[in-house]
Amino acid sequence: MPKFRSRIIEKEAVRWMGNNVEEILAFLGIDITEFMKISTQQGSIPLQTLQGEQMAHVYDWIIKGIGGEFYPCNDEIFRKTYIAADWVGHFPGEGSPMTDEINDIDGFFRIKFQTGPLGETERNGTTIERILQVAWDRLQGFQAGAFACYENETAIAGINMAIEALRRRTIARQEQGVEGKSLPHVSKEG
Repeated sequence: MPKFRSRIIEKEAVRWMGNNVEEILAFLGIDITEFMKISTQQGSIPLQTLQGEQMAHVYDWIIKGIGGEFYPCNDEIFRKTYIAADWVGHFPGEGSPMTDEINDIDGFFRIKFQTGPLGETERNGTTIERILQVAWDRLQGFQAGAFACYENETAIAGINMAIEALRRRTIARQEQGVEGKSLPHVSKEG
């Protein structure tokens, strides 16, 4: 049986939080009068999709499809399927990864990881995110040439998922006031 893989394309999406009406209005391209006609008492928004009417419930994502249509997506499914486009291929503020943090010694690599949080110490090593960036960059190089293959693409998708999970960890740590400190945080999921 033939197998298919999805194309990697960027999509616009906004999460319906129940209180971000202006953001949703701008995204859907409708005015407040139209919104008041279609919104429901429970905070759900009916969307006319290619498959008929579907409801976007609070905390669902509203995705703009490749044909300009809108459709809802449950947050759990969204997080398993998508990664923020600005996190694919680079890390904001990091610049070029790995200058003196990885050294080639007789064909082996020595990796010096950061010891201590950056809020308490200076940068003295690398991070997991930067190691993932090196692997991502290398695989993208393969994909751009004669060694492009499904396995590389799958590995890139896995790295993207890891990057997104670590980004969510950082956000949780920031929200809990423990980022940059030698303190644990409470995970939001799992």
